Amino acid sequence: MSDERSPLPTADPHDPGVISEVYRLAAIRSRKFGIADNEDIAQTALAKLLQIKKSGNLDKIANPEAYIQTIIRSAITDRFHRDHTAVNVSLDDATAGLDLVSPAPGPDDIVIVRESTFALRKLIADFEDGDRAILTLLVVFDCNQKEIAQMLNLDHALVRQRTVRLREKLRRKILLLLEERS
Repeated sequence: MSDERSPLPTADPHDPGVISEVYRLAAIRSRKFGIADNEDIAQTALAKLLQIKKSGNLDKIANPEAYIQTIIRSAITDRFHRDHTAVNVSLDDATAGLDLVSPAPGPDDIVIVRESTFALRKLIADFEDGDRAILTLLVVFDCNQKEIAQMLNLDHALVRQRTVRLREKLRRKILLLLEERS
């Protein structure tokens, strides 16, 4: 029995054939890389396809099956890197030395907060425009991912992925800054 399937005519994330192909490919590729949660990989791929559909670029995909495989491969690579390069330091631990908030600030505390705030703004300023907007809303204005997605007119799944990556990048930058100060 051969595994002969007809090529996908579209990459529409609402098409049942596309959905089953995404889940099939996610299961196969996830297993290959030792990632147990292929549901997350499939949902990430479908969210990306939905974002492309909303932007009106779905009809520009010449080879839907190859494009879907690329999206899945990218999602697996991101997941693999996240799982295997995670630093066991929370953002709270990393910013603890910066003393961003003090219950009863004295003059010295105000100077430290200003310096820390300046340092944090400087770190965020190094990011690209879209990333800087997300980080500013997330860290400075304490917005959640859903609010950020609505404000920036982005897909919630995309904002969720980017906040994970951006928090990790910011955490690394903060740790480097703390190392420089000590």
